[in-house]
Amino acid sequence: VIVESEPFGIYMRSRADADAQGAKFAKALGCAESDLQCLQSKPMHSVVDAQEVVADKVTDPTELLEFFIPWTPTIDGDEVIDEPFFSFQKGNVADVPIIIGTVSSECVLYIYKASPTKKVNVLEYD
Repeated sequence: VIVESEPFGIYMRSRADADAQGAKFAKALGCAESDLQCLQSKPMHSVVDAQEVVADKVTDPTELLEFFIPWTPTIDGDEVIDEPFFSFQKGNVADVPIIIGTVSSECVLYIYKASPTKKVNVLEYD
């Protein structure tokens, strides 16, 4: 297993929270959340704009990471049944080798997003 960016400390959303966020995202795109054809027809810049609109609507201000990482993995009850940290703690993991890595400058985007003077979106970051 290869794990990128050490997600064990990142709070995962509940299925209900993820569904609510998905509904806000679809609405920001002008689509019904069940209209896959509408969602897939949107150009990339519209998708990025909709992500930014939804990201600006933090659902839980007590979760600091949500300000920087609004699109987190979801505990869906099927594939992901618990927070990865707790799964490891309980031994509910496959007995396979694990490589954990990171990207040298992945935090730069979060620093820019938090800066009151320098604002960038996902398209400008690269």
